[in-house]
Amino acid sequence: MEFDFVDPDREEDQKSTQESTDPDLLPLNHREEAVPDRTPHPDATRRSTRKTTPIQHYMHKTAPAVLDDTDAIEDYEVQTAAEDPIAFAASKSDPDTLNFKDAMNAQDSAAFKKAMLKECDAHTDNEHWEVWAKADVPPEQDILPAVWAFKRKRRIDTREVYKYKARLNIHGGMQKHGVNYWETYSPVVNWFSIRLCLILTLLFRWKTRQIDFVLAFPQADVECDLFMQLPRGLTFAGVHRTTHCLKLVKNLYGQRQAGRVWNHHLVDGLVNKLKFKQSKINACVFYRKTTLLLICVDDGIMCGASGAEIRTIIKELSALFDVTDKGEIGTYLGVKITRPTPDTIELTQTHLIQQILDDLGMKSNMKTKDKAAPSSTILCRDLNGAPFNESWDYRSVVGQLKLLKKSTCPEIASAVHQCARFSSNPRQSHANAIKYLCCYLLATKSKGLLLHADPNKSFEVHVDCDFAGNWVKEDAMNDPSTAKSCTGYIISYGGCPVLWASKLQTEVVLSSTESEYVGLSESLRIAIVMMGLLLEMKSFGIPISKTTPTVFCKLFEDNAGAIHLAKVPKMRPRTRHINQKYHHFHEWVKSGLIEILPIDTLEQPADLMTKPLDLASFVKHREAIMGW
Repeated sequence: MEFDFVDPDREEDQKSTQESTDPDLLPLNHREEAVPDRTPHPDATRRSTRKTTPIQHYMHKTAPAVLDDTDAIEDYEVQTAAEDPIAFAASKSDPDTLNFKDAMNAQDSAAFKKAMLKECDAHTDNEHWEVWAKADVPPEQDILPAVWAFKRKRRIDTREVYKYKARLNIHGGMQKHGVNYWETYSPVVNWFSIRLCLILTLLFRWKTRQIDFVLAFPQADVECDLFMQLPRGLTFAGVHRTTHCLKLVKNLYGQRQAGRVWNHHLVDGLVNKLKFKQSKINACVFYRKTTLLLICVDDGIMCGASGAEIRTIIKELSALFDVTDKGEIGTYLGVKITRPTPDTIELTQTHLIQQILDDLGMKSNMKTKDKAAPSSTILCRDLNGAPFNESWDYRSVVGQLKLLKKSTCPEIASAVHQCARFSSNPRQSHANAIKYLCCYLLATKSKGLLLHADPNKSFEVHVDCDFAGNWVKEDAMNDPSTAKSCTGYIISYGGCPVLWASKLQTEVVLSSTESEYVGLSESLRIAIVMMGLLLEMKSFGIPISKTTPTVFCKLFEDNAGAIHLAKVPKMRPRTRHINQKYHHFHEWVKSGLIEILPIDTLEQPADLMTKPLDLASFVKHREAIMGW
């Protein structure tokens, strides 16, 4: 298919010329060409069986590009802003994510134009669509707009642009449930599985590999009949956007169900053709012999004892999918993964911290802080305080901080949680708390989570609670949540943190014992799932040593009442009201799979997750969690 960048001044002339003066151009439904054989695999994702009109595919050299100054997707952007103004505003915060108009007006627009041509070439060469006359489209079918999305992809460490990406999408926002989409859920791998596999890699000196599925979604067949307008910014030889459209043959990006369709296609290939076993605990973890495969949409990590086995699997994957072997793990899901020594792995997000600092306008020579939050301050709603008066967007910065604490910076979890509570109506006091936290990040931006696995340690859970620690007399009438306690826990394996959290409990409790017991129950909901994952790994032949939760899970509590209640659930007058949902783990304690041990409050690292600490305690617990 020949396509060119369209000049808006000549677009109408091209239309009339193509329709009236080209003697070799026959009407679309008169062209004689056999329909390609598209018989689907019996296990492939369902797609329509309706017969299609024979189509002429144009496959010529790409014509020279001309700048398009039209408002190609203005209507789409207006609609998006109206449907979800918060998400729309968040998308605008990244200067490297652009719409069509911004990309064409950018200084590096030439690179984006090449990316557009490359994108359309890939779809055309792989026959991801067919050209249809609009008159042939069934009347009950909507022709959805085509939407361009552009991205400058930068290296994590140097921030150098290494790739210009142009993605052609169908406007999924105009799909109708029950007509052209049904289910949309698609699983993604979680960070606790990723960190756990990295820790196992250190413990057993496994080999690792990273892969990427190229143009992943269109590798699957489309789920149902979908028609799309010809994309603006390009002209197609012999057809015009007013008279012709595209019928999707493959699972193009932008559909509401696109991720789900791709996931089904991928799982079918891995399980039914490559003989992987899918985890029942985490749907994005796959086993084959002693090799683990973790999938997040179109990015994958493999780790296992045999490098030869990993190379064999990649070769087999390449025969079934379009896959790129990216070598050793370097950057995954926005996190830089390095090996400072053969026995350690470091996870850092220096670029994200710098982006937060840039959003706040903080310079490198500003005074820094030694901890994440002042120990003398408890944040409250502060309705009578000074209004928020900053040029940056509070919610956007909080969102970035939450990503940072979830991925690589557990030591800021409590501070971020406190700031996030007031995102709906931030005051200047909350802005000052964020600036204080960012002064700490400025001093530690090159630091990250250092994993140094200890084979003598197994599966441990440290949990602590701050009973009604947020209660402020002046604010209690305006904010009942000040009476709720804060839970903090750290789940680790081999002495390395795997998962952590800092959050308010959902109910008001009546004592410190009840508060600690509720926190105990909440942390074990996650720990029991992780125990199941490790048991499953061992059942598939992963060589996990005996220091694993197949025996028991140690859990440290610094409240004697909570420990006694966990071991012997007697219903006393002061504890009988505790909801039954918090007693779910008793069978695990009875069977010996969970051992509950006391720990001195001063040695409890989870204390860092519940409240602001003094500098000495903050540094002590940070070293225990972060490794520095």
